[in-house]
Order: sequence, then C-alpha cells, then structure tokens
Amino acid sequence: MYDSYLVDCEAKKQKSVKMTMYRYRDVFNSDFNISFNKPKKDRCDLCEQFAVAERNENITTSIKENYDRHYASKQSTEKERAQDRKGSIPVLCLDLENVISLPHANVSNIFYKRKLNLYNVTGHLSHGRQGYCMLWHEGQAG
Repeated sequence: MYDSYLVDCEAKKQKSVKMTMYRYRDVFNSDFNISFNKPKKDRCDLCEQFAVAERNENITTSIKENYDRHYASKQSTEKERAQDRKGSIPVLCLDLENVISLPHANVSNIFYKRKLNLYNVTGHLSHGRQGYCMLWHEGQAG
C-alpha cells in the first residue's frame, strides 16, 4: 500500500511522508495488532551446519573450509546475477517456494491421508522489477 501511495504522490507531484508516518501502518499496528517484519530467509544445510557449530563454538577446520568455499561461491553467484540484471537482456529468477499438502490440518492422522499437493513457484523479472506467483496442483502437471 505504501508503494502505491508513493506512486500516487509522484503522479500528483506531491511530497510523500516517510513509511513511519504513513497512517495505515499505524492503523495496522495499533487497531489490528498486525506487525511488519522482514521474512525469514531459508538457509541451506551447509550454512545451518556452520551456524550451529559457530553457536556451540565447535567449528572444525573442515566445516570452516567447506563454508568458506560455499560462501565464496554464493558471493560469486550474487555478483553474476547483479551483473546480469544490469544488462539489456531480461533475467527471470524462479524459485519453488512451497509444496502444500491438501487437505491441510494440524492433526497428525491427516498427514497420512492427504490426497493432493499444491505447488507454489515464484519468479522475478529483472526488467520492470515484476514479481510473479504461479500455483497449480499435481492433477494439472503430474
């Protein structure tokens, strides 16, 4: 909503207020008890192994070397992706976000009786900074 507000202010050539002063944010926080935060990031097994070893102060040489190689590779990939996004050719990044089992309930017995998987894939197109979300069930795609 705030992004839409900024676009509207820009179109009307008005000065916008900061996010903290934006009225609807305060309404959500105070009247509806809804808060805003950054979503948690998933970590791969190697990053999680390193984080646990670091917390327990139990970092071995092999864990450190593996993590350093992995981190360097990650930085290289991010640098390459940033470089690709600056070019004239559109770049589409895809991520299988979630596989949702249906029916969904917090009862363990239903876990073994579920009948259908729903897939959620997100994509981000570098040009125009467009985000996409696609949903389909396994009956549509096997």
